[in-house]
Order: sequence, then structure tokens, then C-alpha cells
Amino acid sequence: MLFKINTLFLAIIYLTSIYADSYFEKCRFSDEKINACLTDNTMKMLPSVLNGIPELKLEMFKSFAIGDVTLRQSSTLIDLKNASYEMVTTRINSVKLDPTKNILTLNLTQTGDIIFQISFAGELVITPLVTKTVSIITSVTTFVYKINYVVVKGDDNEDHWKISQHKVTLYVENLQYTYKNVPRNEEVYRNTFETVKIYLGQNWKSYVNNFSPVMIRITDKIVAHIDKIFHAIPIKDMFLP
Repeated sequence: MLFKINTLFLAIIYLTSIYADSYFEKCRFSDEKINACLTDNTMKMLPSVLNGIPELKLEMFKSFAIGDVTLRQSSTLIDLKNASYEMVTTRINSVKLDPTKNILTLNLTQTGDIIFQISFAGELVITPLVTKTVSIITSVTTFVYKINYVVVKGDDNEDHWKISQHKVTLYVENLQYTYKNVPRNEEVYRNTFETVKIYLGQNWKSYVNNFSPVMIRITDKIVAHIDKIFHAIPIKDMFLP
């Protein structure tokens, strides 16, 4: 039984290495062009990461739940109920590694849909309103992830990166609101939805800071998934000496 378990364990390690190799070419720590190599590898691996890699136990990551979030702006209160985030497009701008300080910096621009049911009150409506209509806020944002990592032994007894701390700087380039699937009993609110659509479309820059709670949840989810990738792929399968 012990022999069978060890054989299975070795097979899993071997398959992990083979599948990792199929997604990118190893970069060399000593290469002066290592950042270009890392950027290229990240772009190549991105579609597989978003679609999920069962062999590496990485689930699909195109969309994820972010829960209920409350936004405030002046006298307006907006609750995003049952919110989720769906990635529409992702562009990798750069990946930079400082191995002397154990810092990885990932710069990407992403268009994503924040999908939710809306509850709002204040200057936009006379009375508080809770709806079942599907609301969508499309954001275009550049994220800069500064990731500090440490080296730890993984379940495979190989060295892996593990995120010790991180800092995210983001630049929101656009926010737009739309809606769909209006129930028949909410048709009377269609003008209200249109008002929100026009209002946010014209004044989205004033609301950027109010979207911080949403963006924090999104970035926390993404950082956690990056850590899962580090856990799945040992350093020796990512880099040459």
C-alpha cells in the first residue's frame, strides 16, 4: 500500500511538472531580460489560468463572488446585493522581478463586469428601492500588484513561493452602468434605472473613491489566486538557475 501511495505521489509531481512546462518556458534568474520573459510567460499562461487547470488543481477564475457591498456618495446610498465579478478582457502590461528583495510586481489592465442586484436611496430616488433587476457596472482598471514573497516547502517537498504581503495600486479609467432582465413588476422603475445609467455615465469620476470596497474585494480574490498558483507550481518548474 505504501509503495502504491508513493508511486501515485511521484506521478502527481511528474504530471505537475509536465503541465507547468506546457504553459510557459522557464525563465533564467541570471538573464538580464528576465522581466520580458516573465511578462511573456504570464500572457501565455493567462488563458489557461482563467479557464482553470485541473491538473494543477486550479479552478476556473473568469468570475467569482464578492458578496454584498455598500457604496456611499453624499446623500446617496447604494447597496450591491449578491455581487460577483466577471473578467471580460485582461492585458498584461508588465511583470517585474527583484529576486534580491523577493518582490514581484504585476501590472495589468482589466475590463470587468460587477454584476449585482441594486438597492438605492437618496438623491436619485424619492423612496428607497430594492430591485431584482440585474445591474452591471463595467469597470476599466489598471492594477499594479506589488507582491512580497517568501520561499517555503510545498506538499511536494519542493521550494515554492508564498505571498507574505502585498500592496495594490489601482487606476480606474472608466465606470459605466447598465441593466438587464427587468421583471414585469419592476417596469415602473425603468426610468430610475435609466437615470442611474445616465448619472453614473456622466459623473463616474466622482464615484471612483466610493468603489474602493468593491475593488478591494476583487484585488484580494486575485492575490489569493496568485498564491494558489505559487502553491501549485514549484520554483524549479518556473525558473532555470
